[in-house]
Amino acid sequence: QHCVIFTSRMSETGEGHQESPVKDAGSANDTKSPLSRKGSRIEVLNQQVLKDQSQKEAKRELQRKSSLILGFKKAAGTKVANNLGKKSLPPEVRSLLKSFRIIVSKVASVHKAKELEVLILKFIVKAKIHLDNKTITVNDLLKADKPLRSAFENLALLFDYYGEKHVERLIPRFKQVQEQFRQVQAIVKEILTPHLRPKNIERINTLFNFIANSDFYVQVWSNPDVYLELFLLINSMNKYTQFHF
Repeated sequence: QHCVIFTSRMSETGEGHQESPVKDAGSANDTKSPLSRKGSRIEVLNQQVLKDQSQKEAKRELQRKSSLILGFKKAAGTKVANNLGKKSLPPEVRSLLKSFRIIVSKVASVHKAKELEVLILKFIVKAKIHLDNKTITVNDLLKADKPLRSAFENLALLFDYYGEKHVERLIPRFKQVQEQFRQVQAIVKEILTPHLRPKNIERINTLFNFIANSDFYVQVWSNPDVYLELFLLINSMNKYTQFHF
């Protein structure tokens, strides 16, 4: 009886109680062993390395994109800029540019055609940048609309005489077109000279020295192999003249 009472009291007070080996083993699992802690550190290090690599790749990608954007603004004549310039153009202007390039390649050379196409795209990109920066306005550029429209209308009328044997008879009309493009050149230079470097102004001169030249149109109207391209070019010009700002 005394033994029973003593055991009962020990149970109530907790005296003489010892944890079982099973519980000890369980508590040992609660604290990680040095080996498991080492494994955790390696895992953390691996995760950190992967994170650093990911950050470096993201940084490189950001630098790559930044260089593309910077290159687009600073060197609009690159292939990237040219492609972006083309994609930003309306379909009618892209068609006009393509037809013009093919015609120039047939009456002059492929090299000259590519050179002039690049000059046109550079001019478009530069103008767009200054429009976005509000250093020039659409109304500024529209000052060149009247002579440009007149040149296009004259060329559309002259298309009826394509293939004429005596093309020299058309030279006075071609000279009118030449003068109208010269007016466009003067207006464009007046607008953009304060905002462009001398080399860019010289590129504008190079472009207009070619298209504002009656001899060029004599060669085109005398060439029997450019009918389709000339037709498409005139068609694009007609779409422009039918639109009123």
